[in-house]
Amino acid sequence: MVGLRPSMVSASGFSRRKAGIHAALVDGVLADLCARLALPANCALAAVGGYGRGELFPGSDVDVLLLLSGDPAPDAQAALEAWVQACWDVGLEIGHSVRSVETCLVEADADITVETNLLEARFVWGNAALFDAFGERFRARFDVQRFFDGKLAEQQAELAAARSAQVGTGERAEKIRTYNYPERRVTDHRVKVTVHNLDALLGGELDELTAALQDAEKRARLDAAATA
Repeated sequence: MVGLRPSMVSASGFSRRKAGIHAALVDGVLADLCARLALPANCALAAVGGYGRGELFPGSDVDVLLLLSGDPAPDAQAALEAWVQACWDVGLEIGHSVRSVETCLVEADADITVETNLLEARFVWGNAALFDAFGERFRARFDVQRFFDGKLAEQQAELAAARSAQVGTGERAEKIRTYNYPERRVTDHRVKVTVHNLDALLGGELDELTAALQDAEKRARLDAAATA
């Protein structure tokens, strides 16, 4: 079987038609592995997230759901683990979850990210009746307004976190250097070195700071080697 490395393929110029062909190719590889490793009869494999839409661009996540009717027996658990390892062996770096129908519904209610991922679940292989039962129950409890409100809150939280990261707290520890013009000195907080010749520094004489940075890097490498 030919190894697949989606992350090694450029996405430039990759059309939606090709993305559909790529998804179908991955579907076939995953289904073949399922059959070869004899996954349990009470299992269904579903594509989720972006892959669930049937379009897979190079470098995109290959997210899958191994859907079960209940907790797996030890031999079934071993088969599932072997299947995941086989996916990696052929070059498919999948993101996977193993859940029962009930667990899917509980986690979707608790986490908007899980609900979003499952919203576009697509059957790939296995117990079609089990997958259909999951789909019916998922749609029955789906609330459009609740989903919209959850996604809006998620986006607002992400935006607030991004702004906070950009602005920072203003603490000195977040700064690389502090310039004190009245006292004609500059402090580099990365290596805790203060140079009392600001005019020369601004004129391009960086030897003292550069030497301090180089010494700090050497010490860090020695410490890392000592603890390795």
